[in-house]
This record gives sequence, C-alpha cells and structure tokens, in this order.
Amino acid sequence: AFSNTGIKLKLLNALYNGKHCAVNSIMIEGTRLEELCHVADKPQAFIEIIDRLYRQPFAADDIEARRKLLYTEYDNEANARQMVKWIWETNA
Repeated sequence: AFSNTGIKLKLLNALYNGKHCAVNSIMIEGTRLEELCHVADKPQAFIEIIDRLYRQPFAADDIEARRKLLYTEYDNEANARQMVKWIWETNA
C-alpha cells in the first residue's frame, strides 16, 4: 500500500485465506493487525523477510493467533449484529 485509506480488503482476505503476510507499515496502520503480519518498509527488508519465511511452516500457533484476532475484530456477522443493536438503541 502507498496510502493509508483504512483497512485493506486484500489484507483481510490474505489473513483469512493465506499464510505468511509481508506488508509495509502503511498497509497495517490503524488496523491492530501488525502482530499477524511481517512488516518491512524497504525493498531489502522485504527480500530478507521473504527469504526467511519461504521455508518456514505456517504453524498451528499462527492459525490460532489469527483466529483470535480476526474473529473478534473482523467478524462480519458479529459486527452486523452490533450495528443493528446500535440502530435500534438510537431509534428506540
């Protein structure tokens, strides 16, 4: 990402469906997802991260860390229920 325009859907998709994610700091700014990503801001840093992760297995601990954060912060169903609750409380 080259601009901070909120949460990136591509990042969420990669975190829900992929394995290791190498991103720049702009991509995760304000998302609370930095603990799930490998962050680099310079080309050489990306190369080093990719070299290190290429053969590193994606472990059960990695999957569990994603589940804990993604399914509490970015769960569409839970967020939709919360929005409906806010609407009904505001209009009651």
